[in-house]
Amino acid sequence: MKKIVLLVDWKIGAEDFWLKKEMQNLEYEVVLLGIPKYDYKNRLVKWRIIILWYQYFKLAIAGINNSSSDDIIICWNFIVGAFSGLLNRLFNKRRKILSLNMIAHKKNVYNHILRKIVYNYAFQSENFYFSVNSQDLVEYYSNIFNFKKSNILVLPDPVSNYYENAKFSDGSGYVFSGGEAARDWETLFKTAALLPDIRFVVCARKKYFDNKLIIPHNVDVYFDTAEETFYEFLKNSTIVVLILNSMAPAGLIVLIRAALMSKPIIATETPSISTYIKHLKTGLLIKMNDYQDLEKNINLLMSSESVRRVYASNLKEYIVSEYSCRKYVEKIELFLKSKEWI
Repeated sequence: MKKIVLLVDWKIGAEDFWLKKEMQNLEYEVVLLGIPKYDYKNRLVKWRIIILWYQYFKLAIAGINNSSSDDIIICWNFIVGAFSGLLNRLFNKRRKILSLNMIAHKKNVYNHILRKIVYNYAFQSENFYFSVNSQDLVEYYSNIFNFKKSNILVLPDPVSNYYENAKFSDGSGYVFSGGEAARDWETLFKTAALLPDIRFVVCARKKYFDNKLIIPHNVDVYFDTAEETFYEFLKNSTIVVLILNSMAPAGLIVLIRAALMSKPIIATETPSISTYIKHLKTGLLIKMNDYQDLEKNINLLMSSESVRRVYASNLKEYIVSEYSCRKYVEKIELFLKSKEWI
């Protein structure tokens, strides 16, 4: 039986990770490794990102040390996977590595150069493979990094069985928008200023928020909320808006959880978002930075409960049928078999 060493970027609790369970259901031996002293504050405070990267590096070392050349390392966090690939190649460990869900947003010059060095070094290993969640991202990333396209698995994010599932409820009449990665608050606020009679609730990450932005009077902004509070705001909303400023993957967890709560969604058209939202079928898409189109679509949804209900129902039905955890794991298994790793 092949052993799979699964690396996750959090502290392992009593409840097993669903991906481990699904792989075990396919009769693989799975060893789960996480970050013993994980602290969520390392994601909130800018300077503490150094601590988080150090923990990612240690986790990568643990993955190498707790595996053999016959084993497969699967990394849930792509940065952990890149570090694993770097160490694997540097010390010629010959581990087979699959790093899931590459995400590479624009960075400052220093971070961009450092990331390219680490990623490109890992990409040159014959035993390093990674996934992206849409085919369009293969071309997008190939213009930034140096890798073989045959080393990529297109693997859309799954719909977790552990997320809250709720019937359609029309909410409390406000528009919700939240998250941290690549959120375009400027465009959202421009739109909100054009809709003074509609309330907006925003949950943002303080360290990524531009304090120079002018917040309209009809927008309530909450920073660094607890996860429970964040999704309570989402659950009580009438419309969910995901406005992004990057073509790299962002907003997918919020999208999936909103869909399972039967919320109609308006989102920026990006490769990843377009995997789930089909314009005028499972939701509404707008071009990046188009605040006037966003205004039009918010008015459209706010004016009709029946339209809201249809989009919410269509999206939920679509993602549950097409992107289950089981299908996600089966695609991983097929990929590993195609490389003759299992």
